Amino acid sequence: MSLFFNSFSAPIRNSLWLTAVLVASAIGSAQAATPAAEISAAQLAQDYVRATSGFDQALLQQILAPDYQEISPVGEVDARDKVISFYPAAAKAKAPPVTPVLSELTSRVYGDALVISTGKLTYSFAGTPHSRSMRVQFVSALQHNRWQLVSAQFTGIPAAKK
Repeated sequence: MSLFFNSFSAPIRNSLWLTAVLVASAIGSAQAATPAAEISAAQLAQDYVRATSGFDQALLQQILAPDYQEISPVGEVDARDKVISFYPAAAKAKAPPVTPVLSELTSRVYGDALVISTGKLTYSFAGTPHSRSMRVQFVSALQHNRWQLVSAQFTGIPAAKK
């Protein structure tokens, strides 16, 4: 490596070394920030599942960004207010009891303000052997010093054929 740098004049060589050091430090700091971003994104995903299954509109209002947009399992695009309106507390009594499980969650961190998390969401219906699974993708962003969900997409996984 030093033979490569020796072929340049001193000012260029110094500039190349400085660039290499800055790039290395930037990579190190990005890797250091990754666990905190991943943890925040995973918590938002879990909060979303808890809020929707528990019909908790207050929690949804807290975790969904003002410009939140969601693609439903049937392909509809819903804005934040419409999503929140699906979960009034009064509807909880009419909904079948379900147990949601978010699994296989993996995240990709972009810079220090964006995380895309992909997982599997399974709803098990109480008193029956039936369940329904979906692939989910959550996009979390750091906005105004606070992590929020800015988008989600849900795609149904077909039931196994018997």
